[in-house]
Amino acid sequence: VLEELNRRKAVVYNHPLSVDCCRNPIPQYMVNSAIEYATDTTRTIASLLFSGAAARFPDIKWIHSHGGGTMPMLWQRYIRQEATLKSKQEIVPNGVLHEIRRFHYDTISHSPSIMATIIKQVGADRVVLGSDHPADMSLERPVDFVESIPDLSRSDRELILGGNAKRLLRLA
Repeated sequence: VLEELNRRKAVVYNHPLSVDCCRNPIPQYMVNSAIEYATDTTRTIASLLFSGAAARFPDIKWIHSHGGGTMPMLWQRYIRQEATLKSKQEIVPNGVLHEIRRFHYDTISHSPSIMATIIKQVGADRVVLGSDHPADMSLERPVDFVESIPDLSRSDRELILGGNAKRLLRLA
């Protein structure tokens, strides 16, 4: 499947699920999506990186939901993990950070300050507008969320609000 997606230079949106291994880890206190969705997104990113799939299939344009899940908080651990790989040249020949910065991330991070961190890590040109509507009604409007990201320049805001998606979908 990944070979064919790569051949087609596909844009693939990764949205999390509640996987059987981790369904409702603390059901008496929280809904599963509160923890597991961000973790599942992160698990997918780690799998793409450390299986070597991200490097082997460089023409797939990945968009990771929920601002990359918890990956922005863990990316330094990924870099440390890279240092321990015996087959580093086969798995991540250009390095983990290179692959992380090649991925795209949507704005469903639910925190303007975390989104600002993601933009600082990967660049505004790797972030696309996301909504998760109607599942999450806490954000009245996804555009308002982007407007609330600290220190976002006008040009970066324009990229996130549509320029990046047009480029990804080859509409611009």
